[in-house]
Amino acid sequence: MNKKFIILFFSFLFSQNFRENIELFTYENFLKPNKDEKVEIVSIMQIPNLSLQFLKNETFKANFQASIVFLDDDVILNQNNFEKQIVAERFNDTVSRKIVTILKTSNIVDNNKKISSTFYLKDLDTKNDSEKKEKISFDSIHKSQFLTIYQPIFFKNIEGEWGFGKDLFPTNIERVEAIDNKLIFKQYFGGFLGDYSIKIELMDKSKQVIWSNEINDKILSDNFDFKLISIPYEKVPKGQDIGIKINLSHNNLTTSKLYNFGLLDSYKFFGIPNLDQALEQMVYIYSAEERKEYRNIKDNEKESFFKKIWAKRDPDRTTKENELLEEYFKRVSFADSQFSRGSSLGWRSDMGMIYILFGKPDEISRNSNIQGTYNVETWYYNNINKNFVFIDRNGFGNYQLDPPFFY
Repeated sequence: MNKKFIILFFSFLFSQNFRENIELFTYENFLKPNKDEKVEIVSIMQIPNLSLQFLKNETFKANFQASIVFLDDDVILNQNNFEKQIVAERFNDTVSRKIVTILKTSNIVDNNKKISSTFYLKDLDTKNDSEKKEKISFDSIHKSQFLTIYQPIFFKNIEGEWGFGKDLFPTNIERVEAIDNKLIFKQYFGGFLGDYSIKIELMDKSKQVIWSNEINDKILSDNFDFKLISIPYEKVPKGQDIGIKINLSHNNLTTSKLYNFGLLDSYKFFGIPNLDQALEQMVYIYSAEERKEYRNIKDNEKESFFKKIWAKRDPDRTTKENELLEEYFKRVSFADSQFSRGSSLGWRSDMGMIYILFGKPDEISRNSNIQGTYNVETWYYNNINKNFVFIDRNGFGNYQLDPPFFY
């Protein structure tokens, strides 16, 4: 097995023990129109089993409290509280990222108010807690004259009622999935009562239309409507920028809005701006054979090469996601944000390399040499019994490994 893969894989496993697992819950807010020109905010909170501490009796059980709070400035508009017990039969289920508890609530607000949301989670056994806040932006709602276009809401299938129809679970617009080889979304819009025309156009990175659908209908009440749209998955270009352009016409008024989205199986899901950069950033994990293949790769082979590299390193092939891939590019992003100096990219630095390969150190010590001529920083990794010494010889924060580490 590739030695560099072993290093990355075990650092990934060990990092789970030191990560603040309670922070792993996620949330999304989705906007859709409501009567009287108000906006309904549908809020989804997803709590993976890994965020909680399970205690073993006859089965494994975890207990938590959660709340979803909406505020107008600092005034509470609505607060939904939840208290649940999660039961797992197997230990592997207790540390799963993919088994999640879903909490859902909705609020109807004026879109001209300063609305914010707070998502709170507390593990009742460990007493660990986490709070995440977000200001609600209404910028995705496009208004022109008397016509309004809302950002498309894409779905995947999860059994239940989530505010959009049976088993239609809303997803992040950058993490769109196919359902039965189709991309399915609801397009909400508003205008006057009466006849309207709405045209949906799928656009590639050159803004060329590669698929379209036009619908003519009537708004009968509440001054808004929606359409459930299906795009054949084979029509969707992979590995590039994709856009949905919404064109709305009502009487003699017309307006349009372009929204970009990303596919779940695209490298863009992991915050990677382009494939060339992603392949370059993977230099720390290539085997000798893969490095040779990468040097000779053609443009039309890059995406399949990317997928092949990570398919071999998928720690759990029973899930759609590749947890190791996600962790790797999270580390790359962190390294760039923390260790970049001037025009030198953080992921290329010695500190960035060690962070990407080994994750967050358990301990860090900082001091100077006896003469005080340079700074020394040491990272300690207790589980693998390793430490790395970085020296800043010129005082400009350009820390270099001593001795060098060869990946």
